[in-house]
Amino acid sequence: MSVMNDQVHDVLLSQGEDFRPWQMTKAQHLIYAYESNMLHHALILTGPLGVSKQHFAEQFAFFLLCSSPDAGRACGCCKSCLLSLGGNHPDLTNIGPEEAHKVIRVDTIRMIHRRLQQTSQQGGNKVCIICPAENMNENAANALLKVLEEPPADTYFLLVVHQVSKMLPTILSRSQRVNFALPSANSIIDWLKNDFNQVDIVHAIERARGFPERVKSILF
Repeated sequence: MSVMNDQVHDVLLSQGEDFRPWQMTKAQHLIYAYESNMLHHALILTGPLGVSKQHFAEQFAFFLLCSSPDAGRACGCCKSCLLSLGGNHPDLTNIGPEEAHKVIRVDTIRMIHRRLQQTSQQGGNKVCIICPAENMNENAANALLKVLEEPPADTYFLLVVHQVSKMLPTILSRSQRVNFALPSANSIIDWLKNDFNQVDIVHAIERARGFPERVKSILF
């Protein structure tokens, strides 16, 4: 299942996407855990809506799939990276509801399980992003729980969660939580300063109440 379309691919190539400035420390910790063979197979990326959690999941997925990572980043030029950027990496599955605000059903989770049991087509890791994971209905959540209890080899689950209280406690207990808070104004300015006037960024931060994705939407 595709993560990005051709339009996003072009944007990435032209703008050099990376983790957001306020995500760097968490990214470094997780990358170190991975390089030390200590990364948990299931990560719950939680925090308020609008702090770029899904963006973090996609960037971390690219790193996990890259065949030649460089200094803790996806190299951007190996075959796996080109497939990721093109939105058609066979070992990357991105799951969400079929329509906004709808539930993720058990058949979707069963499909994930069947797909992830197969051998990696690129000979590396397999990654599954679920966003928003709290949209799974009860049957789907229980099906995912069974997968997490006996995860396929070399497989990582990145669960993007806006309301962690809606997640099954048993899924939470089998995952590592990564919390994202609202970033500082300086972090948002650092992120956008090359593309926008700083005064405009500050005004947008005030209007958006500090939510970075809202800031970006206002400026565009």
